[in-house]
Amino acid sequence: MTSAVYGTGVPLTVVLDLLEEVYGPQSPPGITDPWEQVLLENVVYLAGDDRRLRAFDLLRARVGTSPAALLASDLAELAEVTGLGIRAGVQAARLQAAAREVTAHFAGDLSMLASMPLAEARRALRRFPAVGEPAADRILLQAGLHAVPALDSNGVRVLVRLGQVREAPITQPRTGRRSRSCARRCRPSAPPCCARTCC
Repeated sequence: MTSAVYGTGVPLTVVLDLLEEVYGPQSPPGITDPWEQVLLENVVYLAGDDRRLRAFDLLRARVGTSPAALLASDLAELAEVTGLGIRAGVQAARLQAAAREVTAHFAGDLSMLASMPLAEARRALRRFPAVGEPAADRILLQAGLHAVPALDSNGVRVLVRLGQVREAPITQPRTGRRSRSCARRCRPSAPPCCARTCC
């Protein structure tokens, strides 16, 4: 079902300017290291940003964020941290799985993603638990490794509602690809925030 009015004629750059007028300039992300962003994705399940950041800070203070520290920690210790969300045991195991992955395939360092082509870097990040294409794009953008529009399903819906992208019937992945394509075509010249630098 298509519910958006497509082709309003308002360029995305104008929409971004209006949003900035109303909400002010956006702050840069607090965590930009790609490995720490993978951990941030996995530290809690179904938690808001504040709780997720609290859990991440607790992980950093109690266990550490290095792959070696995570692998040396006890699952029960990790579950105390991941218990700020639901499924604490599952999330604790995911943190260790991510640590094994980054150690085995990236020698503990995700900065090499910058030298990979975008599609390969996305695939590499999707090897980690809880990292799909939207999260991979966001990690690459916020780490400054690739200038890629990072749109989750909410961002896609916003572009559809603004008439920037025609909604694909039933298949959101096609709409997502159209949205990222739209965002790539209209890169504003002023780059004060993540949204501006990728669009």
